[in-house]
Amino acid sequence: MKLSITVVVLSSVLASSGIARAEVPSQSVGPVQDGGLYVRERERYMDTRRVFLSSLLVWGGANVAAGIPISAVSRDAFGQWFGVQTIAWGAVNSAIAIVGLATSGTVRGELDTLGAIDAERRRMRRFLWINAALDVVYVTAGALLYGLADDRGARGNGAAILGQGLFLVGFDFLGSFTQGPRAPLSGP
Repeated sequence: MKLSITVVVLSSVLASSGIARAEVPSQSVGPVQDGGLYVRERERYMDTRRVFLSSLLVWGGANVAAGIPISAVSRDAFGQWFGVQTIAWGAVNSAIAIVGLATSGTVRGELDTLGAIDAERRRMRRFLWINAALDVVYVTAGALLYGLADDRGARGNGAAILGQGLFLVGFDFLGSFTQGPRAPLSGP
């Protein structure tokens, strides 16, 4: 039961990271018509993306680093499974961040017009809102498991899922606001 819950939660996280890209036709304003604005907006988006993914990587790494000793030194099932669940979430979050950072060059290359940048921002904002909704499911599942399970190991799993879900709700919600509209075309 404990392992199946862990697998379900991890599968959900991985599945949520693969939401398809929405293709939006590019606007005609691109690097040729307004190179300065285009470059500023592309680099602004890429910087925001890098900070967001780097933050997720730090969170994931911290979870792995904390989960290992927690699971290793805990003398009861609650702590052991809390640690294991924390390691698992940290590994998944780290993997998502690493793949995102590794594909930055490809993403930058695809942002060849202001329209493409705007479409990427909309796609990312939608992705983060969907993730935030899934995070609420994790919070609910973690709270139920923690509150209703008789087994200490299951309660440890629930506590870890609850903590991860709470962090990720805030992280994805706040991240969606970093994907705001670009500067007006008439701006400096």
